[in-house]
Amino acid sequence: MASTTTVTTTTATKTKLTHEILRRLPKAELHRHLDGSIRPSTIIELAKEQGVELPTMDEAELKKLVSVDETCTSLVQYLRGFDITLKVLQKPYAITRAMYEVCEDAWNDGVRYLEVRFSPILHTVEGMSQGGVMEAVCEGQAMAMYRFPLRVQIIVCAMRQLPATESFKIAEIAWRYRHKGVVAFDLAGPELGFSSKIHKSAFEIIRNKCIHCTIHSGEAAGWESICDSIRYCGANRIGHGVRLLENPALMEYVIDHSIAIECCPTSNVHTKAIARIEEHPIRKFFDAGALTVPCTDNTTVSAVTLTGEYMLLHEKFNFNVEEIVRLLDYGFRSAFLTSTEKRRLRTDCFHDTLRILSQEGYDLSGILAREAYYKSIGVFFGTTGLPMDPPISWRLPQRRMSREFLRLLPKTDLHCRLDGSVSVDLLWKELQTASINLASITGRTITTKEEIATILTTAEASDASNALHNSTAIAKAITRSVLQKADQIERALDDIVIQAVNEGVIYMELVIHPMCHTEQGLTPDQVMTIVNTRCRYLMALHPIHLGIVIHVNTVNDDPIVFKAMAELAVRQRKYKDSLVVGFGCYGDEAIPESSFKYFMSTFEYLKTENMNVSMVAGLQGVGTILQAIREGGASRISGAFHVHTFPRLMNFLASQGIAVELSMTHKLREHTKNATFAGSPVRLFIDNELPITICSFRNQSSPLTRIDVLESFIEDCKLTLEELLKLLSNGFLHNFSGHILSQQLHDKFWVTCKNLAESAGYHMFPINPFPRE
Repeated sequence: MASTTTVTTTTATKTKLTHEILRRLPKAELHRHLDGSIRPSTIIELAKEQGVELPTMDEAELKKLVSVDETCTSLVQYLRGFDITLKVLQKPYAITRAMYEVCEDAWNDGVRYLEVRFSPILHTVEGMSQGGVMEAVCEGQAMAMYRFPLRVQIIVCAMRQLPATESFKIAEIAWRYRHKGVVAFDLAGPELGFSSKIHKSAFEIIRNKCIHCTIHSGEAAGWESICDSIRYCGANRIGHGVRLLENPALMEYVIDHSIAIECCPTSNVHTKAIARIEEHPIRKFFDAGALTVPCTDNTTVSAVTLTGEYMLLHEKFNFNVEEIVRLLDYGFRSAFLTSTEKRRLRTDCFHDTLRILSQEGYDLSGILAREAYYKSIGVFFGTTGLPMDPPISWRLPQRRMSREFLRLLPKTDLHCRLDGSVSVDLLWKELQTASINLASITGRTITTKEEIATILTTAEASDASNALHNSTAIAKAITRSVLQKADQIERALDDIVIQAVNEGVIYMELVIHPMCHTEQGLTPDQVMTIVNTRCRYLMALHPIHLGIVIHVNTVNDDPIVFKAMAELAVRQRKYKDSLVVGFGCYGDEAIPESSFKYFMSTFEYLKTENMNVSMVAGLQGVGTILQAIREGGASRISGAFHVHTFPRLMNFLASQGIAVELSMTHKLREHTKNATFAGSPVRLFIDNELPITICSFRNQSSPLTRIDVLESFIEDCKLTLEELLKLLSNGFLHNFSGHILSQQLHDKFWVTCKNLAESAGYHMFPINPFPRE
């Protein structure tokens, strides 16, 4: 339990940070090169030991040769220092020492989490193997972590200018050292003329092994370099990225998908990625909502410290105290750690940051105004004004939450099928009005609403091996028979939205296959116009935001339909007031790995258009999950029932924030029967911090309401209120609406939950811990 110290608000007035205060604040360094951060004094000592000739043995003079300042005229001049540092980094002991000292320097600068990157091939000039280089670096890392309370991890770099075969070899070496601290793979070197897509095969290895990717992009080349790194190599973070502003659509995609930008302001001036420090886009990135992480790049060559970079942002770019604290958290948030480690590190470092600031008398009001942001990582403010762990009572057995309390909690539904969510009452009414011949669909006479309800509720548990005669196909055919005209579709939307609003849903993504509504003359474009217009009308009437996901069927649709629907989604999204937010690939089976190549042109097109993609995967194994992410560009997975069989993949999804759409369905229970060792498969997912979003899917096939489903989750997973709210908040963080609306809804969610919980007797987290006198 974190300790708290009483804060007197009348004395907390400081707003100007000092270098020493910034040094004391816990920081994360995500972009630091080993060969660019070795101490000049160490270079001289190693040179003497190895008999290496240097331009000078005077430390002051050597600094002038190795380091640069704002007068640096070119990248060639900047790289001159590496020619010197690498001369003495060709022996195992030298590499180990340099690695240790880089970590020590970081610790003395207030760094709590450090990722050091290097390219092993640059240290093989004198015959050392790349494996030997890896061992030497890992030795230095182990020594530093033993000596300092500092978490150190390793990023291995391939070089753009070298053949793809060399990158492939480095990738093969890199993943084999993941048990010794290698967490990511990078691509460094000259960008112009050396696109990252040339090295795609190396990144395929890395991603198949669930190793993270960060790539130098948009520093010496344009936005196209950033696009290639994301599209072809699956970059989870972007190094430098100063040219991202050139493409607003790409920038929006980076923000919406939480792709962090490792910003190195001083280095970018030195390498002439930007002309003057005032022109650096870091403030624009931050204000737009990007995960912006200040980094040093090369502490020796650029003669900088991470503290100095934060001071630069405070003085030159007017980042205030709250914004500096958020930048600090972005560093830990973007770290290549498991989600559990990341959350603990973020929480602890945030506690320490506010303790230091409060003790020094800094004004914390800006931080407290963004309290909802910190609740997402489990930080809550006590009555003293300092953060505290959730009260112990949260973790003890609690009284049963009432259905009314659950109904009032704000919710999302990120997968609600138009043709599977119409109520039985409306469906029966429409069937009678349209005089549908049900015998031709079901093969028997249907005379009552109850018979229709029976067909719908037994559909999910039926055998889907025969698509022509199984109950699922019959249920779909019945519903679609009365969703072929504009007025039918409009009434269905009214019914679905009103039901969702009554159950507390404030954001919903309607999943629609336009081709299923064209049997009586409507075109797919007309279907989308009808849906979009009606949804806009319903949003004006009810307290709900709606998004539309155009989907295809992974079992019944061929590559031609996939491409046509993808083009429709892109075209519709560009219209004014369009609610189209994504593209979905759903069905009873995932796209087989052997067949995926036939659909690749569609997914490449969607990547080019920066389209959000959700895809069914992991129903029978985990291979299709990797495929959906790597080849399909999916940022949400539907199903993933078997992900628990591959813990490393589960941790990877959690760390990268790739959400999983789930509900308490028959399919979930059937496919996760072998996970009962955890008490509940969903509990296993939650404990591993996999971001689950509770969806209704085809809720007419289930007798359960959304409130029933919540009760099932609470009962099966033994959820506390804290865990339930965290679970519900996932939908606000991982929807396709865009960063701005998501953030607004997320903040609204926590404020509303605080008020509801307190009125129900749960005194959890005061919104304003500083009472006004």
